[in-house]
Amino acid sequence: GTIAWGWALVALFFLYVSVDDAAKLHERLGTAVRVKYEKITEVPLDTWFPSWGWQIFVAPFFIAYGCYLLWFLWRAVDPKNHRWVLLAFCFFGVAVVLDFVEGMDLVWLQSEEAVHLLQLTEESLEMFGTTAFLFVILLSLNERVAIIVQDRRLVGQQAAGKPVGEVQGKPIKPTRAND
Repeated sequence: GTIAWGWALVALFFLYVSVDDAAKLHERLGTAVRVKYEKITEVPLDTWFPSWGWQIFVAPFFIAYGCYLLWFLWRAVDPKNHRWVLLAFCFFGVAVVLDFVEGMDLVWLQSEEAVHLLQLTEESLEMFGTTAFLFVILLSLNERVAIIVQDRRLVGQQAAGKPVGEVQGKPIKPTRAND
């Protein structure tokens, strides 16, 4: 159903991010588009955009996909886990800002140490964001599995003619998914 497609799009995002991080797809695509733009307009992109050229062309797609992910996850996960969704987006948002700053021609970014520290911080934030998203996904999966197991117990009890709410003479303890 719709929820399955939503989770598939979440998985597709993380598949793309993992491939992109290794192959630098967004940088290559952005460079190709920038070169084409500059050839057509005869105006260098850096005369009006202060950072990496790929950001002006690829960022709108990332923003749209991010809005979709936020919309979907906000509805798909338990509200008590919304703080983890927001934390993940914050990590990624700050990482994107740091990447933007790295692409600017700033005096304090002239040393290798400063650039390395900025890149280390940016990559770490991306890993923290991915970890927070994975945590949200695993929490959601755990809750769904608990509901399925609980439902199967109840169906099994009904089939055995036992009163619902007991398994082997003991009351079923509510799981977090039933709270």
